[in-house]
Amino acid sequence: MFGLFAFSDLIGQLGDLHRTELLVGFSLVIGAVSLWLGVTAVTGSRRAATARPRGAASAIVLGGIGVVFSLLLLALFGLLSKEFSEYSRCMKGANTLTAQQECHDQLTRALHAETRSLRNHP
Repeated sequence: MFGLFAFSDLIGQLGDLHRTELLVGFSLVIGAVSLWLGVTAVTGSRRAATARPRGAASAIVLGGIGVVFSLLLLALFGLLSKEFSEYSRCMKGANTLTAQQECHDQLTRALHAETRSLRNHP
C-alpha cells in the first residue's frame, strides 16, 4: 500500500521521484517481512501440529501482493526513469495549476511515446 500511495503521490501534486522510490523500496521490504513472518508462522504450526495462527494466511497473501506490486513499480521506474525524472523536475518548478497541468500532459505524451516504441521494438 505504501508503494501505491507513493506512486499516486508522484503522479499527484508533489512529483518527488526520489521520495517515491524510497517509499516503494520500503514497501518491498515490509511486504517481504510480512511474507516471511506468515510463512514461518505456518511452517512452525505445522511442525508443532498446532492450529495455524490467526492472520498468517492474510500476511502471506498481502505480503505477496506487496512484494509483487513493489517489484513491478521498481521495474517501471527502471524502464521509465528518464520520463519520471523529467516529470519530477517539471513539477518542482510548476508554481501554477496551468504549469502543473502542462507537466502532466508532458508526462502523458512521453509515456505514450515510450510505450509505442516498446510495442514496435522487435
